[in-house]
Amino acid sequence: MICHLENKDGYVYAYICWELVNEDGLRDGDIVKDHIYIDDLWIHEEYKTKFGERKIILDLSQEILNNELSENTKYVYWNNMKRGYKLSRLFDKEYFRRKK
Repeated sequence: MICHLENKDGYVYAYICWELVNEDGLRDGDIVKDHIYIDDLWIHEEYKTKFGERKIILDLSQEILNNELSENTKYVYWNNMKRGYKLSRLFDKEYFRRKK
């Protein structure tokens, strides 16, 4: 799934791709999908400095949490590009709600 943020003119300045997976990272079949895996994130350079990267990421996180598909999930994780694509730790999804 993709969530995005637009400016007042309707241009996309940030997006995030995510999917529902189980605790083993599997997404196929009739398995319980209680994890959110963030696959990709893009923020326009101009908006990184204008609003701050952290605020934009939190706004995108709220878009994910407000999606009805993420209602029964428990955790969020991603590949950390700054650390050689190592998996992040598991974050309780309520962590992102509190950061708002």
